[in-house]
Amino acid sequence: MAALRAKPDFGQFLKVLKRVGKPDHLPFYEHIASPGFIARRTGTRFDQMLPSDPGYWKIYVDFWIGMGFDCVPLEIPLNCPLTSDDAEGFSHQSEAHVVIRNREDFDKYTWPDESNPIDFSHFETVASLLPEGAKIVGGVCAGPYEWVSQMTGTIGLSYAIVDDMELVDMMFAKIGSLHTSA
Repeated sequence: MAALRAKPDFGQFLKVLKRVGKPDHLPFYEHIASPGFIARRTGTRFDQMLPSDPGYWKIYVDFWIGMGFDCVPLEIPLNCPLTSDDAEGFSHQSEAHVVIRNREDFDKYTWPDESNPIDFSHFETVASLLPEGAKIVGGVCAGPYEWVSQMTGTIGLSYAIVDDMELVDMMFAKIGSLHTSA
């Protein structure tokens, strides 16, 4: 097996994206890797760590660069808490994070200020760890549908489309405005 390149070269990744010239190597891109896979590949407990844990971002960057990538994918969520104590009895997928079931929940929800909807400090941390030649490919994780369907649950969203379409419109408008204000 050939050794990985000694240095990342984001310019080669851009050549492929822009379709200008032939890259010196085929750049890899992967949008996400599971924490469990990163933990196994790096021999760490990454899957049990939080972004606030010391060493979390170093392991993350070392994983991508060590796998031969020229860039590190990084998506940061909106500052919208997704916790609910009463999801009991529902799956741990579509209904696990329900925080809005009706307009009262929408009004009571602690929405982030549109002047600060995302904690950008993770981008700064990752940028400080990148080797020369590597860059971040990043953005706001999850689109409006993903946020709304997590916040209301797929079942709740389905009912709201029939029972309270105005609430659905309000949800998409709010999430959309947070995305575009970032």
